[in-house]
Amino acid sequence: HPATLFAQGNLADALADVGEIEEAEGMTRDGLERRERVFGPLSPSTLSSRNNLATVLMRQNLNNEALEI
Repeated sequence: HPATLFAQGNLADALADVGEIEEAEGMTRDGLERRERVFGPLSPSTLSSRNNLATVLMRQNLNNEALEI
C-alpha cells in the first residue's frame, strides 16, 4: 500500500537522523525497490527515494555509489 511505503521512508529518515545509518540504508534500499515496482522508476515518489538513498550513502562516505543512484 502506498501509505506503507511513505511510512517506511519516514522511518528510514528518522533512523538516519539518530545515527542508525546502516539500518537506514537497508530500509531505504528496500523502499526504493518497492516504490519502483508500485509507482514506476520515474515517479516523483521513486525519484525522492533515490535521492534519500544517495544522501544516506554520502553520509557513509560512499560518494561513488551515491553518484550511481
